Amino acid sequence: MITLRDCVDLSGIEPDEIEAVAEHEKLPFIVAMEKGSWMLEQSWGPSAIRQIIQDDVAVAEAHGAWRHVRELRMTYQVADHRLPEGLDRRRDHRH
Repeated sequence: MITLRDCVDLSGIEPDEIEAVAEHEKLPFIVAMEKGSWMLEQSWGPSAIRQIIQDDVAVAEAHGAWRHVRELRMTYQVADHRLPEGLDRRRDHRH
């Protein structure tokens, strides 16, 4: 039997990053895991994951959820260290 932990281990994305994707995209954990795993396969995926976490930080700050802000900032620090830079898909790379 394959467990949720097995799926997370195979996905390439950390549980806290999955939670951030789930929160940002309003998805259940397992669906967010699949989306996050897919994103990491894209050239822009690592930077998109980091941006999702930053967006979640901004929402938590706006709601005064300071404990959550601290948790998300720790998640961002780990993701920033763990994930390679990646291509920022929001920038025009032709120039």
